[in-house]
Amino acid sequence: MQPGAFAKTIRERGPKLPVLWNHDLTQASIGVVRSIAEIPKSALPDDVRSRWPEASGAMLARVKFFDTPRANEIVKGIDDGAPYQGSFMYDALGKESRTLDNGRKARILTDVRVHELTVCHFGSNPATYLAKTAYALLAEYEAKAGRRHSARDDELIEAIVELGIALGARNYQRTTQDAAAPLLDAARTTEHSPLISSIRKLLETIP
Repeated sequence: MQPGAFAKTIRERGPKLPVLWNHDLTQASIGVVRSIAEIPKSALPDDVRSRWPEASGAMLARVKFFDTPRANEIVKGIDDGAPYQGSFMYDALGKESRTLDNGRKARILTDVRVHELTVCHFGSNPATYLAKTAYALLAEYEAKAGRRHSARDDELIEAIVELGIALGARNYQRTTQDAAAPLLDAARTTEHSPLISSIRKLLETIP
């Protein structure tokens, strides 16, 4: 899979791709893609870069799982460490054959149209996995807290921290940054509000 191969899907369908379980088209979707983008090698998780140093990038999707028995079962499995992987159904719009340095023949995909994303037990690429649930997202946003300055950002940061505590976080740390540092794009902050609302709804379901 070559960098840029997902551009058509991202441009045409973007956050409208359904999420299935094991490519089962006979069953209802278990979720929907909220955002999707290609990321460079530098943005890959450290464990991916260390285990697969030849990886040049990836497609990263943020998924909203539905409140259904099957979806909740999968989310619970992810939270408990189930090693689910990811896959996708696609049409190959641009492809070529190539002999690699080790002598193996490979089909190189330069342009694909993706129809769905799938949670599965074994993906064709072991580097694909699901790792971002509410707990991980909270940790990620807390880590970024010190790089935000506006009053609105501070309110959101405090809300995220309090929700993290309510969810059982014990290793959090509030951080600050020099006020003279440049502000980030305020538009990025809007991604936090839906997350906070979703986690509050989740908390309401916990006895």
